[in-house]
Parts: sequence; structure tokens; C-alpha cells
Amino acid sequence: MQHNTRMRAGRPASAIALGCAALAAACTLPFLASASAARSVDQENPIAVCAIPTLVNELMSSPRFADPRQELITTFDNQLEELETELNEIRDAQGEPDPSAPEVQQAFTRFRELSVKRAQEMEALSARQLVEAYTMARAAAKDIAEEQGFDYLIAAAGEDEDLPDNNPELTLRQMLARPCVLWPDGCDITEDVRED
Repeated sequence: MQHNTRMRAGRPASAIALGCAALAAACTLPFLASASAARSVDQENPIAVCAIPTLVNELMSSPRFADPRQELITTFDNQLEELETELNEIRDAQGEPDPSAPEVQQAFTRFRELSVKRAQEMEALSARQLVEAYTMARAAAKDIAEEQGFDYLIAAAGEDEDLPDNNPELTLRQMLARPCVLWPDGCDITEDVRED
């Protein structure tokens, strides 16, 4: 009998413990909900947008990137002019030069090789510069987006930029560079990155 009494006496204690746990949970849940709501308000627009392709184009047009390309063009143009002068001298000396003459063939071969080399080196330089310009623009945009409290950053062409309509390949590339077509005010950080 004593044992049964203890069992019955223990039940109210268990019920009280469960009740306290339920009360604590009920009191905690509203605070968790309000904290979650506060976070959602703070992060109402967590996504930033930046016209990184536009900034890359602007960098490529700047003296830092344009001058080395112009220097390369000038160097090859001078060499091509020298070959042209050589061909003109042959023409002056022989009248209309014989295309099968060894010196004429050699001059034309050097001209073609130099033209190909010029195009290859220009393409390689432009590719290196594009990587550098993109890395710079991307890093600056990322830093500013983080400073302003954004969690995500979308690279997209400027909203008001016109699509080119004279080159289908270029037009398609420009279209693919615009993954974001609508964003709230205050999310475009392009000007901040440009000023940086």
C-alpha cells in the first residue's frame, strides 16, 4: 500500500514538471518568432545588383588597359609599314614586280606572318586584360555589397543599356549578360562600385 501511495504522489510532481516545460516553451516561441521576423525585415532586400559587364567595358576603354593595346598595334603597324616600303622599293626598281620573284614572295610571306602574329598577340593581350578587369570589378562590387549588408550579388548589364542590333552574336551575349530584369530601388550598387 505504501508503494502505491508513493506512485500516486509522484504523478502530480511529473505533471507539474511537464506543465513547467510546456509553459517555458510557450514563452520562448514568441521571442523566437519575433527575432525571426526582425531578421526578415533587416534582410528585406538581401540581393544587390551590379552592372559588372558595363564596368569591365569601361575599364577596358581606360588608359590603363587601352594604352598597352595601342602600343602593341603601333609596334606591329610600324613593322608592316617597313615591309610595305620594301615592296614599294621593289616595284620602283623593277616596275610591276614579278609575284614569283624570291624577294617578292619572301616579303609577302613576312607580311602574312606578321599580320597573323599581330592578331594572335592582340587577342592574347585582350583576353588577359579582360580577366584582370573582371577580377577588379568583381572584387570591388563584392566588397561594397558586403559593406552595405547584402547577402547576394548578381552581375547584370545596366538596366537602361540598349542591345546592339547589328551583330546577332554580340546581341545574344548582351542578352545573356542580363539575368536580372527587375530589382527594388536601392539594390543597384553600380554607381558606388564605379566611384570606388
